[in-house]
Amino acid sequence: MKATDPDATYRVLSLRTIALAALALVVIGVGVAAWLLLSYGDGTPQSANRLDAIKTAGTIVVGTGGAGALWLAARRQRTSEIALRQKDLDHDKVDRAFALQERMAASSEADALERRVTDLYTKAAEQLGSDKAPVRLAGMYALERLAQANADQRQTVVNLLCAYLRMPFEEDGPREEREVRLTAQRILGAHAVAGDTHWADLDLDLTGATLLDLDLSAAVVRQLTCANARLYGETRLDRATIRHATFEDAHFAGHLSAVGTTFTGPALFLYAQFKSAAFDEARFVKNARFSEARFAIGASFHSTVFEAAARYSQTVFAGDVQFEAVRFEGNARFAGTRFKGAVRFANVEFAGETRFDRAVFATLADFVAVRFGGYVEFSEAKFRGDTRFGHVRFADSVRFNTTQFDGDARMDHTWVRLDVPDTVTRTWPKVEHAQPGAFEVTSNATGPGDEGEWGLVEYRAT
Repeated sequence: MKATDPDATYRVLSLRTIALAALALVVIGVGVAAWLLLSYGDGTPQSANRLDAIKTAGTIVVGTGGAGALWLAARRQRTSEIALRQKDLDHDKVDRAFALQERMAASSEADALERRVTDLYTKAAEQLGSDKAPVRLAGMYALERLAQANADQRQTVVNLLCAYLRMPFEEDGPREEREVRLTAQRILGAHAVAGDTHWADLDLDLTGATLLDLDLSAAVVRQLTCANARLYGETRLDRATIRHATFEDAHFAGHLSAVGTTFTGPALFLYAQFKSAAFDEARFVKNARFSEARFAIGASFHSTVFEAAARYSQTVFAGDVQFEAVRFEGNARFAGTRFKGAVRFANVEFAGETRFDRAVFATLADFVAVRFGGYVEFSEAKFRGDTRFGHVRFADSVRFNTTQFDGDARMDHTWVRLDVPDTVTRTWPKVEHAQPGAFEVTSNATGPGDEGEWGLVEYRAT
């Protein structure tokens, strides 16, 4: 077995053996010295030579003894080092054993905690199935405490609360059940807000849910899904930040307030039914889709920013709608949109392609201080009330092919850029009913003050 093996056995000289060896050396030394004195102490030359030879031999013997002493010292040093090494190995074994015990204890504690969490979750979930409202409320509060103390359980608890809200319920249902559902909504709303009790990266799946006065103001949510949901009372999303919002086929029986809301991902409101809505100062980072939605009373988009495409194709605005100080940085589609009430676009910037083809403006249509930076399409649109384009800028192609004007149509201080490529085409509207005539562009050296060469759109009666 090798000497480096920690399990090897080493033989060590005892103190008795060392003492006996030293005594033997002393006796031998004394005996040899006495013999030398008796045998060669007569002083003759021959005896002197013999004594020199014996001295030399003694020196060799002494040197050999010194070598033996060095060997003993080296052996003693090695024995000490082996002992220290063995001590270190023993300490390492103790440390490993202690670490193993700690890991086993931690694992046991984690298992116990997981079992305790599972038991609490199961018990609280069972309480939600009770036919007594106070028991269901107690279950919800227990789930809230569980999620607050265990971050890895938060999404699970949220899923359970959302599943409860997805269960069938009528807006005029029992008062006790109404209070339970409001409590579930308050728990979700309270922990969606950034702060000490914030539950990060939440996904709220409220598909088909019946929601009462839902308040997610200042919430920070990864995904909010309310497809086919019915939202009664006032729904508040003010100043919320939502990465992905889905309200397809949602029915807002009351007012929707999304003032200052930021939609960092796609915002889908296709086929949604609104009573009234306010998206003032909202920000849509990705595509915003309101296609085939319906606004029954009114809608407000004041200082709203659309950083990507905005689609309102075939949307119905049954009441008045205002787009004021709005910025469309991507393409804007209002193709086939029906404006049954008055519509006002004021201080609006359309940076990309803008389409109002086949749109229907049933009453007043007001475009004031609007800037069209890209292609504009009004072909086959119907303006059944008075129409006004005032202080409008057309920087690219614009088409009014077969556009119908039933009321008064005016273009006051409306400008069109002239220094554009030959590929830019423009077709101006003709008026046949109120006062027959057509619009034409005349060059004007002063221009609207913008960079480039501009011409003024003027009406010519026929």
